[in-house]
Amino acid sequence: MKWRLMAVGRGMPEPVRMLVDDYTKRLKRYGQFELIEIAEAHRQGGLSPNKAMVQEANRLKKQLKQGDGVLVVLDSRGQVFSSEKWASRLNQWRQDALGPVTFIIGGPDGVAPELVKQADLRLSLGSMTFPHMLARVLLLEQLYRAMTIIHGVPYHR
Repeated sequence: MKWRLMAVGRGMPEPVRMLVDDYTKRLKRYGQFELIEIAEAHRQGGLSPNKAMVQEANRLKKQLKQGDGVLVVLDSRGQVFSSEKWASRLNQWRQDALGPVTFIIGGPDGVAPELVKQADLRLSLGSMTFPHMLARVLLLEQLYRAMTIIHGVPYHR
């Protein structure tokens, strides 16, 4: 399986980077993983949150390939899964050979509605608000957990 995580915002504190690197390494046991970071739109000079989201969405869309796999946008209003149900969904995509699964984590203001509409799935990590850097770690951990569930590895217990 191939995963891509496209995230708004560059640079992470070292402890967060270490966690991202650790889960990236673990995920590579089960397929290919790519992290694509794009710069956050600067809101200096009166740039509204909506304009910032549109600029970020345009940068993200440049990284997307038409008809390429499954697009999942992290959204607080999205669908919530248990770890087991999430593993089942990923396994179904894998069995259906739909191509790479691309995840998008937006900037501080979220993901532009036009990009959210393009998503095959809007995914929520829960009703709590997390810093975007930690959302990366949580998503990667849940991807890894799902792979261990699918492959019967005891990590998930």
